[in-house]
Parts: sequence; C-alpha cells; structure tokens
Amino acid sequence: MKRVFASGGAPVVREVAEPQLRKGEVRIRTAFSGISVGTETWLIEGSADPTFINHEYPVDPPSWPKTRTPIKNHSPLPRPPTPDAIA
Repeated sequence: MKRVFASGGAPVVREVAEPQLRKGEVRIRTAFSGISVGTETWLIEGSADPTFINHEYPVDPPSWPKTRTPIKNHSPLPRPPTPDAIA
C-alpha cells in the first residue's frame, strides 16, 4: 500500500507493508486524500529544517503506541439544541 510521508520539505509517497488488522477492524480503500493547509503543511515544510522536531513524519515504523481505543462516553452525543440557541 502507499503512504505519504513528510521528508526533506516535501511530501513523499512510499510503498509500505499493509498493517495487520485486529479483531473488529476493517480495511478500506481510499479513493481520494488531501494534505491540509494547516498541520500537515507545517509538518511537510518543517521536515526540511534540521532543528525541527520531526525530520520525517510519520516515522516508519510508528514510534507511538497504537491505542485505537474507542471513546467511552455515556452521555448522548450530540446534544440536542436548546430552543433559545436556535435562531
């Protein structure tokens, strides 16, 4: 599968191994993707700076633990609007 990395100040597409699925997970095929003008562009541009925190992002293999834990929230989401909040 292909994955986009920030390296040397540019987006780089590389082939990587497909992740192993765990129980209850599914794999989907992405038709389109984009790079945001905010955080992702900041990371791409920053990857050219040797003093930047990440020279390449995301690192491969990932250096953070895979949490994938769903949020447990026992209140209804989203909350219905109150009558005074509706214009």
